[in-house]
Amino acid sequence: KASSSVRERVAALLDDLKILRETKKKALRADLDTKATDFVKSAKKTARGSFASGVVDGLDGKALADLLKKVKSRVASGAIALASRDAGKTYVAIGVTDDLVKAGIQAGTIFKSLADIGLRGGGGKDFAQGGGDSSVDAEKVFAHVESALAGDS
Repeated sequence: KASSSVRERVAALLDDLKILRETKKKALRADLDTKATDFVKSAKKTARGSFASGVVDGLDGKALADLLKKVKSRVASGAIALASRDAGKTYVAIGVTDDLVKAGIQAGTIFKSLADIGLRGGGGKDFAQGGGDSSVDAEKVFAHVESALAGDS
């Protein structure tokens, strides 16, 4: 009888944890507009436009893609690289504006070149995403994307 109540209590706690995680994700999603504005304000200026990057932990791949799209809609010319760690994984999203695509800088190509640091994924000319395990170094990703924006890779 005691083991039955322990199992019930553990199950109830796991349910509570799941609810808390979902509540946290909803709150993070609601704050995407503010985060997008912050990333644009802190973007670096480069010879080929702005470069916005940053980490927002707790977002899954879909939420990170939504955030990237919000940032990209506020950037006239440039590239964006965002990362998030959630549930033991690292998610990365990369976007470039249309003028950079015309200049030969493509998000999918940049993303594929990140395979050596443990990322898997891909995408098209203006957007790419994927992920890896929690050991992926977001700063290495950002440095690589910034280097591609400068024409160094």
